[in-house]
Formats: sequence, C-alpha cells, structure tokens
Amino acid sequence: MLDFGVLDRVVKETLAAIEKSKIEIYEIVEGTADEIQRVRAELATVQAEATAVIVQVDEQTQRLKAARRRLVLVSRNFTTYNESDIKEAYEAAEKETSSSYSSGKRRGIYVFAGTIWSGSCVIWRK
Repeated sequence: MLDFGVLDRVVKETLAAIEKSKIEIYEIVEGTADEIQRVRAELATVQAEATAVIVQVDEQTQRLKAARRRLVLVSRNFTTYNESDIKEAYEAAEKETSSSYSSGKRRGIYVFAGTIWSGSCVIWRK
C-alpha cells in the first residue's frame, strides 16, 4: 500500500525545492537588474567620453587645417614672408599634427577616416 508518510515527505521536499528555486530566481533577477544599471551607467560614461573626444578631435582638426593652410600660404609666398615666418608656420603645423596624434594615443583612442576607435571597438562613426 501507499505510505502516506513517504508521499508527504516527497511533497514537502518538492515544495522546499520549488521555494529554494524561487529564491534563487529572485536573486538572479535582482543581480541582473543591478548589472543592467551598472552597464547603463558605464554606457553613459563612455558616450560622454566619446562626445568629448569627438569635440576635441573636431577642434584639433580645425586647428590642424588652419595651421596647414597657413603653412601653404607662407610656403607659396616665400618671397613675401621671411625665414622666421616660414619656420613658425612649419613648427605650428607640426605641433598640431603631433598634438592630435598624442592626445588620442594617451587615451587609447584613435581617429581614422571619420571613425573613432578605442582598442578594437568602434566608438563613433561619421
């Protein structure tokens, strides 16, 4: 015959396992929600940094273009400008070129063909 004690024990163990699983599922959900918040905060930080880098790159690009235009103007009209003007224009263009590169390199961020890279992932693309 059926032993109701065994059946009762099996039901109680099953209910306990279900309750334990329910608690574990709740903890997983809670941990996932915390992780989502952390990732969202990290994403916001990365987006803010990317925006700042984009602004900085745009500013540096404008300064570099201006320095190069000045160098072309001075070089083209070398009879109008003296040697110190030419040297100053060359040094300014070189400074802007190296400044643009080293600024991104310090941050581990590189700009190539309208795309901003950080490590192996694309942060922003025009």
